Order: sequence, then structure tokens, then C-alpha cells
Amino acid sequence: MADLERKARLVIPRRTILGMTVLLGGVAAAPGFLARAAGKGGEGGEGGEGGSIEGLSPSLGFLTVMGQFEATHAIVAGLVAEGRPEDAKAHLEESHHAFYEDIEDGLEDRGVAPFEEEAEAFAEAVRSGADPARIAAAAEAVTGPIHGCLSLFPAADILAASRQLVLIAAGDFEGGVEAGEVVAPQEYRDAWGFSHVAATWIGGLTESPDPATAEAAARALDALSPTAALFPSLGSARAGGDASALHAAAARIEIAALRLG
Repeated sequence: MADLERKARLVIPRRTILGMTVLLGGVAAAPGFLARAAGKGGEGGEGGEGGSIEGLSPSLGFLTVMGQFEATHAIVAGLVAEGRPEDAKAHLEESHHAFYEDIEDGLEDRGVAPFEEEAEAFAEAVRSGADPARIAAAAEAVTGPIHGCLSLFPAADILAASRQLVLIAAGDFEGGVEAGEVVAPQEYRDAWGFSHVAATWIGGLTESPDPATAEAAARALDALSPTAALFPSLGSARAGGDASALHAAAARIEIAALRLG
């Protein structure tokens, strides 16, 4: 019964998402910056996405959920940029990472000004079929608070949360792709979104004035580079590889995070 109630909640438009400007084929992140899962391998898959924050510290748990929240926005904006507005609407309504309530308390606890109205404006723009430029502007209006919030966390925590997002991406990729064919688009897109947000956050750390942080982030970003080939586009019927690339990237990101302590 709990599962049925949860699934019913997913398709009800809620106070929504947050994210970043995305242009597929080349991803445009906000200036300064380039899941919950327990599925296959214990790390991913839409079927059990409560597991990705189990056992994590409060900080890492919050960062992971916030990353999933941002990823949903990135996916929806990306689908619009690809000329798939109906898919964007469907992803927004069906995603269970799109609820502002999931990050509201964590933001308040850290003194971050609420941006619920901006998130609602983005969702309304998507649901009303607004033009891509308006949706991109709405996305940009809600990207800043999340990336600003990252400045409140140690670099090692951001790297650790990015690793967690990549592991979740690997699980979702395994759940969404069979023999190279995309069989569950929602999971395939989530895999892209989570790995994309990880790259965004790590890319921001490469600009750190601390040489050790910048070097560790550069190594982590280099580890993620091969995973871009897995996702020819958000609407692709076939993937460009398998989840092993994501697992390998997560392992290398973990090493980078451990170096920062």
C-alpha cells in the first residue's frame, strides 16, 4: 500500500524543481560551475531509491537529495532544449526527485533564502509549453541558490556527494538500458542528470583557490569525462556504452575525495 501511495504522489504536479541551464550536445552550466537508490548493485534504480542516503551523514544526505533535485531540473530543461516539450512535462510530473519540500528544511537550516517561487515559475513554464528561451531563463533563476549553497560545504563533502550521485546514476543506467537499448527512458534520463550534476559540482571545485582542492577536482572531472559518451542525447533510443564507465568514475572520484580528507 505504501508503494501505491508513493507512486500516486509522483504524478501529481507539486512545488517543483530546481536546476541549471542545459544545452545538449554541449552543456551550458551556470557561471562558475561547468540518487536515492538501492537497485542493481545496491546503488541505483527507480524501484528502491530510498537507499542512496541511508548511512550517509546529514550533510552528505542533504547534498545527495539536493543533487537529485537539481538533476531533475537539468533533465527537464534538457528535454525542452532537444525539442521534446511533451517528454519534459512527463518527466517533471513523474519524477520523484522534483519536490521542493525535500530540500526545504535543509536549506532553511543552513540559512539559504527560499526559492520556492522561482522553482514554481520554472515548473509552470514547462507545463504551459513556454518557449525554450523562457524555460532556460527560469532554470537559470533557480540555479544560483543551489550552487551558492555548495559554498557552505567542505570540498571533500561535495566530492563525496558527487560520487554518490554517480553511483546512483550507474544503478539507474543499469535499470534503463539493456544490451545498449534504452528500455526505461525515465531511468536513462535520471542517470544522465545525476552524472551531469556531479560534473557540474566538481567543475566548480576546479576553480578553487586552494591548489589541493583544484587538483583533486580536476582529477575527478577527468574521471567523469568518458561517461559523456553513454548519453548521445536525452531522447536517444540507444546508449553509448554500459554502466561500468560510471562505476569506474565513482571509484576515482572517491579516491580524490579521500585525498582531501
